[in-house]
Amino acid sequence: MKIKNSINKKRKIILAIISMLISMLMILGYQIENTSHIYFSAWTVISFAAVFLLSYFVLAMVFWGFDGAKIKKPVSLSIPEWKIYCIITLVLLAFYAFQFLVLCPGLFVFDADWQYNMYIGKEALTEHHPVLHTLLMGFVIDTVFQLTGSFNGGVAIYTILQATICALCFSYMLLYVFRKTKSLVTITLSILFLGLYPTMALQVMSATKDTFFLAFLILSLTLSLELLEEARCGNITRWKAGSWSVSVVLMVIFRNNCLYAVPFLLIGLLPFFKERKKAFAGMFMGVVLLFGLYKCVVVPVAINGTVDGREMLSVPIQQMVRIYHEDGADITAEEKAVVERLFGERGLKRYHPKVADFPKYDLDMVYYKENRAKINGMYLDLVRRNFKIAVESVLENTCGFWYPDSVLVFSDNMQGYWQFDNLYISESKTLLPQIYDFYQQFGSSKYGEDNLLKMIIYSPATFFFLFVICFGYAIDQKRYQYVAIFSFVLALWLTYLLGPVALVRYVAFLFAMIPLYVTLIFKCD
Repeated sequence: MKIKNSINKKRKIILAIISMLISMLMILGYQIENTSHIYFSAWTVISFAAVFLLSYFVLAMVFWGFDGAKIKKPVSLSIPEWKIYCIITLVLLAFYAFQFLVLCPGLFVFDADWQYNMYIGKEALTEHHPVLHTLLMGFVIDTVFQLTGSFNGGVAIYTILQATICALCFSYMLLYVFRKTKSLVTITLSILFLGLYPTMALQVMSATKDTFFLAFLILSLTLSLELLEEARCGNITRWKAGSWSVSVVLMVIFRNNCLYAVPFLLIGLLPFFKERKKAFAGMFMGVVLLFGLYKCVVVPVAINGTVDGREMLSVPIQQMVRIYHEDGADITAEEKAVVERLFGERGLKRYHPKVADFPKYDLDMVYYKENRAKINGMYLDLVRRNFKIAVESVLENTCGFWYPDSVLVFSDNMQGYWQFDNLYISESKTLLPQIYDFYQQFGSSKYGEDNLLKMIIYSPATFFFLFVICFGYAIDQKRYQYVAIFSFVLALWLTYLLGPVALVRYVAFLFAMIPLYVTLIFKCD
């Protein structure tokens, strides 16, 4: 590939767009995080200009560095690729065994107890959480619990299964990275990152649907890149095409909102299959048939309850309650009465600008459904009359995803990076208490306190910025296969802006993608 040594017009535009985005997010993030409001003044303009110029200069240097990034001493190993894959997998499993000793029996947190109660029949089993995940986690944990009397033992076995799936999927990505770079240094650093970086360790050891989703997302992205290369060469491997279909379906099954982003992946891949339309049609039909079988056969048999739809109302809920509480908001006494009827005293009292869960839990869905047209009309009118407040609501609710210095909140006004309080009857049995104490810092409200560098290193926003930069570089270098899969990732990330809270586990895929960037940036001599 020819290396660009000058900043041409196309690159200038790309650098300007990325710099404007970063500048806007940094200025808005600072304002929202410190005042809960956005405002415009001379200092706003000056600050934006300063951040823009700094970003443009730094990014120009970064792109120039990317242009010259080379693998100086590519290696050629005589052992077959399947053996390399096995070696990488075993090394990752060794790291996850270490993490298991630290976080034993695993982190049974977030919604895990709710899903377990669904499985054992204490609560109705619905599609609020991915049904397959509820059944799988519930079956493993409950079977071990019934056989041994140890709930911790059930969580431990489930955690080991989950970590194994992650290692298998991550290793496939790392094999692809090694195939492209032929660099022992690159593959070693990638393994260390996926095995030891705290965010990855916490994700792999947490009993949450996002972990399986992460594993199959990474596998789907890697298979997509491989299939695009095969389509260009006109020789698509059937087992790889079938594996892609299965992986994509599992990715969608383990994260409900992923369904809305998958069309971007399909549309992005389609142009590369102009000469292999039958192969693409087969892959597409494989996804449709497998997902249809799951959705129309497995799910109806398993569930015994229905979802009331409140999860889809997270943004309107947050906006209405914020307008209700905001001094100077344009809201009538009649509209306030409707809001009070919708959420009750407790729902309104528990409002937090960064978490929509609290009023969402108290939303009277019966009243809402009986008066849907009236309430929806009122909501739209409130937003029209209080547009700035409505925008501020969305910004504050999501700033943890796009502003590095944001104080993260995950539930019940609990600030922190990761939840550590195991639920149900699971409890920590760490064998390495000193390291466990280090990890617990990520669950504390003191996370990042007076330590801006720490927040930046682990912040989801930092990895979003890295993703945007690499996305821009892929466009600059006309690496359209990366543009295709990055477009899907961006669409997926955007779906989380419609959710109730900015949790790190939602966007852990931006962390795990780091090794793939190497194959975009580095060239072999």
